[in-house]
Amino acid sequence: MTHTLKQKIALAVALAVAVALVFVSVVAGVGIYAMSSGKSNYGENEYPRSAQSYGIGTRVIPEQLDQWEAYFGQGTAEIRADAVDAGVDTLSVALKRVPKDADSDEPEPTGAEKLEDFTPECRVRINLAVGQEILGDRLYAAGYFDEARRTFEGASATVAQCVPQGEPPKQQKQDTDDKAKDAQEQHQAQGNDGDPKTPPDGDDPTGDDPPPSTGDLKSDELKRRAEEAERLSREAQQRDGEFGDWNGENW
Repeated sequence: MTHTLKQKIALAVALAVAVALVFVSVVAGVGIYAMSSGKSNYGENEYPRSAQSYGIGTRVIPEQLDQWEAYFGQGTAEIRADAVDAGVDTLSVALKRVPKDADSDEPEPTGAEKLEDFTPECRVRINLAVGQEILGDRLYAAGYFDEARRTFEGASATVAQCVPQGEPPKQQKQDTDDKAKDAQEQHQAQGNDGDPKTPPDGDDPTGDDPPPSTGDLKSDELKRRAEEAERLSREAQQRDGEFGDWNGENW
């Protein structure tokens, strides 16, 4: 191999490395900007914009570099923007990607009060359970008691493992357990009246299908009931504000 050829190869390798470094730098910069913008917009109550910014982060931040945080921010902002179904779906992705407590060598906290004091997995679980509870409230207000029961039970199961870490998830689980019990009683009473409600798509509410989207509740009566449920959910969000602050993405 001639000296000139070696120089050309070395130059090509150096150029490739330089291009790769530039690409990584650009991606990292976009990711940092997306997370910063998401946090800033959330703090200014610009929840749709916050969700969009975090959404960019989910696409450019590698999973190995705490990508779950972008999904966590996006899902929480979506719920606050009243896109509750989407928020629950996004937080479910965050839950799949967040480091698991069972895989950590770090001792789990006890007596935590603020969201930042909980493990990353429980931060996601707490906000996900809030979204699930809101969906349960809306189903309950619309008269779909069996579907509401399932949704409340799902919220309780979501947050159950976090109960030992602090009082907020303990109270959250108790609330959703109580709501599930009430929904079950209402469903039984509804059945005894001979007029059990079925979801808008006509499916049997005792089947295995997921709860209907709140966007399907379109009659005037259902809208009125959903508005009442939203009032109740806002009260619940105010209660959950006691969790503290973690990058602005808590209740």
